[in-house]
This record gives sequence, C-alpha cells and structure tokens, in this order.
Amino acid sequence: MQSRNLVREYALKFYQDHQAELEGLRFEQFNASFRITDTQLQALSALAARTGLVADAAGLRRAAPLLRTQLKAHIARIAYGKNAYYTVLAAQDIEFQQALRAIDTSTAQLTGN
Repeated sequence: MQSRNLVREYALKFYQDHQAELEGLRFEQFNASFRITDTQLQALSALAARTGLVADAAGLRRAAPLLRTQLKAHIARIAYGKNAYYTVLAAQDIEFQQALRAIDTSTAQLTGN
C-alpha cells in the first residue's frame, strides 16, 4: 500500500470528504479524539484491491495499528501541517518515547530532582 501511495491517497480523500469537520477542530482536539475505524481500514483495503493488490485479511490485521497511525498522521498533515504529522507519528513511536523518558530521567538526575 505504501509503495503505491494508497495511504496518502486515502487520507487526502478522507480530508476532502470531511474538510469542514476537521477545520472546526484544533489539532489538539483532533489528536486527542480522532480514531481510524475498522470501516475506514476496510475502505483502504478496498482501494488497494481496486488498484490490483491482493487482499490479505491476516496481513491487514497485523498491519492495522501501523496503518491507523499512518492514516491519522497523513490526515493531520493535510489538515494541520507538518508538525501535526510528526506529533502523531512520535506519539506512537515506542523508541522515540523511550528516548524522551531517558532524557527526562537524565535531566532529573542532573538537576537533583
């Protein structure tokens, strides 16, 4: 799906279909409340099938968390800009979150807190 830009294409279509709703939200509201549904993942899968990709239900289930994050990030980028895109991605990046905790711990040790 990534190599054919289907995630980005679906995100753009979603934005176009829901532009008024998304523009009514601040990014913070969007980030806190917006979730990609199973129905939306199925629509992405249907888009992939229309472009000739073979449907793989097991693969879609395994990739669902990543696809949800990527879709939300792409929608955020279209609606709110690059910073929103990276904010969504960073929130789900386990290694990034671990690095932030390590920095917080190191800073606390340096300041004696």
